[in-house]
Amino acid sequence: MSLRRLRRLVEKAHRVLMPPMEDQAHSLGRARDGIPPQSLELVGEVFARLESDDHESVEELCHENLEVRWRGVGLRRHEHRGAGALTSHLREMGGIWERVDVVCDRLADRPGRVLALYRLLGRGADGSTAESPHAAVVRIRDARVWRWDAFQDAAHSFDWLASESRLI
Repeated sequence: MSLRRLRRLVEKAHRVLMPPMEDQAHSLGRARDGIPPQSLELVGEVFARLESDDHESVEELCHENLEVRWRGVGLRRHEHRGAGALTSHLREMGGIWERVDVVCDRLADRPGRVLALYRLLGRGADGSTAESPHAAVVRIRDARVWRWDAFQDAAHSFDWLASESRLI
């Protein structure tokens, strides 16, 4: 596939999956595309707790059978299961960094799932820093986060989500 065609496919997926949204805080309380507002609020709360470094309390928002699947590049593919899977995944992603902060940039509701665009900010003991864009397709079951498919960046998540939904 040519780079030009791939770029067009990613742009099409982006338009379909990420239509322009008004202010995220304003849009979280409304149901759209069949997702009840509590799904967006739940994923938003997960990120709020991660951003405030309250990783332990994230587990109470996660299903006991949570599956976190890393589908990104760079690291070997890995999976974590159980209520603590998200924390385990972030710890594994942190690798050599002394501290890794999570910053959520955007949430978008899609039929049956929430798309999250976020960044991991690595900080070393020597003061060095690195930033890595990430995305996740999050599914909810029993009012808890049940599945978290994580990607290295938005383009990979758009491609996977589009092929999964047969949008392209």
